[in-house]
Amino acid sequence: MKKRTIVYIVNNSYLNLFKTSLFSLLYHNKNIDFPIIIFYDNSLVLKQLKQITNHFIQVKFIFKKLFLKPYKNIHFHNNNRKWGLTPGARFDIFKLCGYDELLYLDCDTLIVNNIMSIFDLKGDFIACRLSPATAHKYSSQNGFNAGILLIRKKYLTNAIFNKLVNFSLLNKNLSGNQIILNFFFSQVVTLVDQNFNITTDLLTLDNLKTGKIFHFIGDKKPSEKVLRNSFNEYVTSNVGLGILAKLFLLYKNYEKKAYCFYNKLT
Repeated sequence: MKKRTIVYIVNNSYLNLFKTSLFSLLYHNKNIDFPIIIFYDNSLVLKQLKQITNHFIQVKFIFKKLFLKPYKNIHFHNNNRKWGLTPGARFDIFKLCGYDELLYLDCDTLIVNNIMSIFDLKGDFIACRLSPATAHKYSSQNGFNAGILLIRKKYLTNAIFNKLVNFSLLNKNLSGNQIILNFFFSQVVTLVDQNFNITTDLLTLDNLKTGKIFHFIGDKKPSEKVLRNSFNEYVTSNVGLGILAKLFLLYKNYEKKAYCFYNKLT
């Protein structure tokens, strides 16, 4: 049997989003019999993570502290956005060489169905395509969103981690939270069913019904109370508030369920 895990990376800014994402994941995937690994950046976040995860006694959680020193000379931020935690921290997942496969999930994801079939997909590095409007030209494909990744043993090595760090140092002209990964894995990525990562800029009435994972891109998040403050202008102008309102209400429903779940058991 393959040794697998699901991985999150959490800092203080994303704790509330993580609580809803984790709840939605375990609400629809109750029979997870493998560990969930959570990377964190400081002891205060770790304390809160333990309080959150203690509610799920059926799941084994493993906490790993991020070691950010390798990224100190790498400039990941771009003119459009600055991240609270360096996007390079995601490279740490490649050091999990004890696993045959791992599913990485951003904290700003909402899981609305059982997603275990994602592990049946073929490929060693699996992702979903970027929106054509935001995609870059990488070889024969147009780029992938790095917020949800399925990575198998071939790429879970310290060597890959070191190559990613060195690649970033040699290509300081590349910035953003997923550009490096796109360039590095451009020749080997397997692009799969978009329903495993429907980013808000790709939302339609059709995939609102078929989606398994919704991904709230941009610096504005649905944890805000007001619809207009929950999506970036690029997303609202391309999708429209009418459709986004449906996803917003869906998220708020899960957020409310999560709140009741965590507080009922405290």
